[in-house]
Amino acid sequence: IHSVAGAWGFHADQVAAKIVERARLGSPDTAVEWLEKVLQTTKATGLVVTALWGIPWIAGTELDQGVSLVPLGDIPSSSNLDWLTEDRNHVLPTGLNRPNLLGIPEVALIRKVVVEPFITDTRDELPPKSAEPLSDYRLLDEIRNGLTAVGPCAPIQAVSWFQFDDRDQNDALFGCGRSVRHHEVMPMKIDAIGDFNCTQAVELVCCFYQLESKLRRKLSIALDRLNLAIRRQSVGDRALDVCIALEAILSDGQGENTYKVALRAALLTGLGVEARRAVGARYTLRSALVHDGVAPPTTKVPGKGRIPSEEVTTEAIRVCAEVIVAILQRRGLPDWYEFELNAPVAPPLDA
Repeated sequence: IHSVAGAWGFHADQVAAKIVERARLGSPDTAVEWLEKVLQTTKATGLVVTALWGIPWIAGTELDQGVSLVPLGDIPSSSNLDWLTEDRNHVLPTGLNRPNLLGIPEVALIRKVVVEPFITDTRDELPPKSAEPLSDYRLLDEIRNGLTAVGPCAPIQAVSWFQFDDRDQNDALFGCGRSVRHHEVMPMKIDAIGDFNCTQAVELVCCFYQLESKLRRKLSIALDRLNLAIRRQSVGDRALDVCIALEAILSDGQGENTYKVALRAALLTGLGVEARRAVGARYTLRSALVHDGVAPPTTKVPGKGRIPSEEVTTEAIRVCAEVIVAILQRRGLPDWYEFELNAPVAPPLDA
């Protein structure tokens, strides 16, 4: 039996147990009908699913690349969905034996796929091999990462799986389970910095796939670090991740990154001096952390005096997200040599 992640055995010993189970729950005739239906199927449709923490419930939204963001309740019933939504207060979907403080995910990314052939008789031929058997899962994870700029927020994978649209076909998959990523930073709760906007999500995902591949890779690094910064609890760690995120997309070599990144963030977002202050203060905070070994409770912000370091990092996260949004909306990076002299700048917010 084929799926998006490869092929799974459908052998007599496995089928016998399933037939007995179906006969007990229904009748011998329904069990035989199920087997005949599976053996006669040549093509099937299904869903690749990645359930997400970090995004609140929303109405279903079509994004791009055949991917949609939907409420978990809109996904057809399957064994994996049942496993995820049952009462598991004592165990995380990651399998760790500690309370699942994040709860059941509210939304999921899905992609409709066609599986053909559905079944192969290996006595007659070898099953076809996919050149990229995990490409659908990688696509969903890339889009998950891209959604970080919306809000910004910190969507992370809860669990991924594949399911056929037909429950009878799902029951023929004896070896197809679920996959869970090990998260290096697994928070007890995820607080988004802003509201999740579905319209912006559609726009940004579409823009992301219009970029050339090299820039997409750089943006993916920045988005990943921004996502980590939102998840982290330590002010110092958040500042370090935001630094990496901004430098990944705004620096173009060694030297004067504090000046260069702050100026470019201000020009690119159109936020002017407010963005430059936020990014510059974040570098001040990072420097204090590196040299003193601890993040100070307050950080000096040009023109504003000392501000709580927590506020400094939160504002830097917002600016970082605005930078990513600006790059996506303009479908690329500007020529910095000309842009730094000619870019329009918004007046200060307190002007």
